[in-house]
This record gives sequence, C-alpha cells and structure tokens, in this order.
Amino acid sequence: MRAVSLLFTLFAAGGAIAAGPAAVGSKAPSALSVTLSNDADPAIAGSDVLYTATATGGSGGYTYRWDIDGDGTTDKTTTGNTLIARFNRETQVNASVVVRDGNGSEGSAQHAVSVVAHRVRLQSALGEPVQVCGDGDAVIEPGERWRFDAVLSNAGARSTAADAYTLISKSTSDSIPGAIRDNFGYALTDSTQGGQCSYQFIDIRTQVSALQLTASGSEPANNEGRSGVLDLGFLGGSFNFYGQTISQLVMSTNGYLGTSDATTGADFNNVCGAVPNADNNGKRLQVLHDDLVVSPTGGLRWAAFTECPRPSGIAPSTQACFVFQWNGMGIYAGAGATPIGDFNFQAVIYPQSWQIVYQYQNGIPNNGVGATVGILDPATSQLTASCNQPRVAAPVAFCFYHPRRLPIESGDLTKLRLENPFVASGDLQPGATRPFSSFFSLEPDTACGSRFRVDVAGTADANSGNNLGGTHEFEVGTTGNCNITQNCALSLPPTINLRPGVFFNPRRDGNGLVAHVVPVAGQLPIFFAAWYTGDRNRSPIWYVVQGRLQDNQVVSPILRVTRNLAAPVFAVTRDTVGSARVQLLGAEKILFSYTLDSDPVGGTEILTHGFQGLASSSPNRTGTWFFGQEDGWGQTFDS
Repeated sequence: MRAVSLLFTLFAAGGAIAAGPAAVGSKAPSALSVTLSNDADPAIAGSDVLYTATATGGSGGYTYRWDIDGDGTTDKTTTGNTLIARFNRETQVNASVVVRDGNGSEGSAQHAVSVVAHRVRLQSALGEPVQVCGDGDAVIEPGERWRFDAVLSNAGARSTAADAYTLISKSTSDSIPGAIRDNFGYALTDSTQGGQCSYQFIDIRTQVSALQLTASGSEPANNEGRSGVLDLGFLGGSFNFYGQTISQLVMSTNGYLGTSDATTGADFNNVCGAVPNADNNGKRLQVLHDDLVVSPTGGLRWAAFTECPRPSGIAPSTQACFVFQWNGMGIYAGAGATPIGDFNFQAVIYPQSWQIVYQYQNGIPNNGVGATVGILDPATSQLTASCNQPRVAAPVAFCFYHPRRLPIESGDLTKLRLENPFVASGDLQPGATRPFSSFFSLEPDTACGSRFRVDVAGTADANSGNNLGGTHEFEVGTTGNCNITQNCALSLPPTINLRPGVFFNPRRDGNGLVAHVVPVAGQLPIFFAAWYTGDRNRSPIWYVVQGRLQDNQVVSPILRVTRNLAAPVFAVTRDTVGSARVQLLGAEKILFSYTLDSDPVGGTEILTHGFQGLASSSPNRTGTWFFGQEDGWGQTFDS
C-alpha cells in the first residue's frame, strides 16, 4: 500500500510538458519566478485541497518539490505543477514549493494555509471524581466505583460529524507524583528528594581538552563567547527536546546550551520569563544561566560515553550519555574586577531516555541567587528549577524527565476498569458544549498505594481528529486509610469480538492497522496490529502496536523493529517510539489514538474494516504470518 503522512495525504495531479533546449542564438531565458496558490481558504480537514505552482521564466523543463506541511522536508517531487493534499486535523502551516528548471536554476514560493476542523476539548480541567459505590469517604479505595463529570466543548470552526467519538483511557502513573511539570509535560525533581534523581558528578577535566571559544562581540571569548557546533550524531546521539529532534548543541560561556547553530552565547542577562533577553535562537537548556566568566585555568568541555558513568534514572540504567561541563567559572563583577567564585557544573543528556540532568559540584556564590536553571522552548513552554533564588546548593542535581520517558510506577493497570471508555460526541457544533459522565472502578485486590491516571485522550469523526490530553491522576488509598469494598457491582461493556483484518480511514488512504486478537488461556487476550503509515519524507514505515485487551481497550507502546544487517545472525532491535490507545467500537470499527515521539501532537481517528459488511473467504487466511526463528518481520493477509 502507498505510505502517506500522519498529517495529510498527497495525490499527484496534472502534468507539464518539458520544454526543449533553447535554439542556438535565441534570447537568454528570463529569471525564474514562482507563485503558489490553493483552491480553498481556509482548507477543510478531510477534504481535498488543490495546490498550483505557477512558474515563469527560466529554461522550462520544470520539476516541483513540494513541502505541504512546512516542516522543511520534501513531501513529493513532480513534473506537474499541481498537487492535491488532504489534511486530517486542524492546523496552520506554511506550504512551499521549490521549482527547478532544466538548467538547474531554482525558484521558490510559500503560501500560508489554515486548515479548519472540529477541536473538541474539555471545557475545564478534569476535576475530582464522585463516589458511586464505596465506604462513603473521599478516598479512592479497592473495590469502589467512581464517576467523572465533565463537559466537552468544540473550540474549532467545524462541527463534528454525526458519527464522532471521544476516547476515555487509562494509564499507570509515574513514580514522581510530586514533580513540578510544564505545559509540554516535562517533569522536574532534584537530588534532595531522593528517588531516581541522584547526584553523581562526572568530572571530565582530565579526559578531554577545553573547547576553543569564539567571541560573540567585542568582549573576550571567555566572557561572552560560544563553542563551535557540537555534533551529537556520531554516537547516534540525537534526543527529543520539546518535540524536536536535537542532533547538535552549542555551549555558551554564560551557562546555557543552545539548540541552534545560530546560537551566539552572548545572552548574559538571565530572565525568568519564557522569552530570552537576547540570543533568542530557539530551544535552550539553561544549566546555570548568568553573566559568567571562564577563568584562565577553566574551560568548556564535552564528552560522550557509550556507557554513562552516572546511571540513568530511566530504564535501562546502563546507556550512553553526553556530558557538557563548565569548569573554573566565576560571576562577572565588572570591568577589570576579579570574577566572583570558582565553580564547576555540567549537563548530562541521555539520548536513549531523553533525560536531562544538571549537576553542580562546588559552591555557587549565594547558591545561584542571580541565575536561571531550567529548560525552555520560547514558542511553547518552560520548566524552571530556580530563577534568581538561592536554590542551587551544591552538591546537587536537577533532573528533567521527558513526558514520553517518565519513571513508571509498577502498578497493575488491569485492576483499573473503565466502564464506559468512549463517549458519543457527534454533531457538536462550533462553540457548543456537551456534558458527559465517565465511570471507573477498582478491583478489590488492587494494591493500596497504586497510582493511576484517567485520560480524556481524543475525539475523532470520519473527517478529522484531535488529541485532548485531559488527565486526572490519583492514588489508591492513603496512609492508614485503604479499606476494601466487596459489594460494588461493576457495569462493564459487553465483549466485542473483533473481526481480524485491515482497518483504515477511507479519507487517509495508505494508513491503517492490520489487526487481530490472539486468545491466551487463563489470561487477557493479546491485541496485535501492524501499523502501516509514512515517515515525514513519505517513505513507507511500519510500527507494531501490541498489548493486552481489556474492556475492549488496549493501552500499549508503539514499537519500531529494525534489523541489524551487520550482525552475523538474524538480529533485531525494538525501540519504543510512542504510545497508543485502541478502543473497539464494534466488530468492524475501532478508535485509534496515538502520540509519536517524532510528532508529539499525535492524532485520533476512526478506522473501519477494509471488507466491512462482506463475508470472509473460506478458508480464511487473514492474519499475520511470520517465521518463528526470525521474529520481527513477516507478511499480513486479509481475505
């Protein structure tokens, strides 16, 4: 099947006749000029949008490189000057096209695109649940039934279709419930709280030489300067930071790491807000952002370890890491004056778990009262450990956890039962609201102290979908108060027998799940699906969604299986690249909600069986077929 984007589907359309070479002695071609337009403003999610690139001048023989979602990656190359796209969610992008003529000259054009759709969200945060059956106190305890009451609101410009659903899901909570969090979902703890965040300074002064620094302006490089662009790729060391894959960093003498090669390092004036005072060149790691000076015996260093001397707080504990270290640092005290202090600090980044750790080895003057410590995306969010406060009391570590790589509590998710895991939310007009109630219960043998989350994951109809992200976290029982109730009858949905085969959205051809359910004696059945879709550059890619099926819902990681061609025997690696929720709506219809590490916005969509309403063949060979000794690859059939 043809692979497509997670955001939109492309179809080639139109054609152009390549112009022949100019005749000898003819007039030189004029400069190449390009314009880009579309036939829908705004575009409607789920409907076709026709883009037209008009090229004039040049030598003719044009080719067109299209970037419809504005991510800088070519989505399709054509010789025709039109392209049809179809978006599956509300978005605003800058579409572009690069036109190349037969002589190699290029011209480009951009066009702002607004795609409208429904945008169903919670009118207000998911509040405290109400007890339906239990011992009458305010504590959620084993064996009890509870209810969330909430209101959905359509903040989009389009109504939902009649056949629309909102997904209610569940997950185990992480083991850092008291962590500070930002809007993106990053969590922050420090070594004074114990747990996964430990202090273990990795001193690299004797292992690597100090980096050569470049002055950012008229001041010396040790005062206002930066390193060169540090390439993390040689260790396969890119990491996800606020949804962006970071493969390079720049160290500033003022105590921060810039993610852009345009980072100057010259921002000496720390601020507590989301937008830097200067050097505003993208996302930033504020390790100890202050007006700092490198002493003559100090320096900026970095090193890579295939096995990090400081174990990660996220499994696996043994993994690679990068260390970025500032040595012999002082606080600027004025022209000609001796800098204040002589201290060392570092950032440790784990490319596998995306964890970021700041460590401070010795006394920071006034415990960092004039500095900012945190992480920052000027466009979306920031998480601050300290800003102009005396909170950097060395030796100490601050640990930042990515929302897709949080420390997981070992709770048994099967003990949390969702009684109505989806809500019919069809025909919700723009600006309209709809109240709903969601019931959940706990098995009587649920362990006291377990932590769970109930999520309002997303809404979808046949045209588009969106993720919501409304979450309520709770602990089962409290210290000295965890009574077990045995007499609350559950009201669970009837079991749906899923028809195996290919499930897809007709409006998103080339994307879907090849799914089936495998019974397991004495245990919950296993849901297995091969998700066929497309990478950002339209290359076909397959993921695996596999987990236990309970109450017609699956909560599972999204796996990517890669074969190691250099290994002497058949060997594969499995990487977790996201998370999925699959809700069975019927034997031939499912609701699929996902987030990918490469696309944290994610999506929610309704998928229907490819042979909906048709009888299966006899014999029925539908399923996934593979060679048991070479797990990780195979073929799928639907008959």
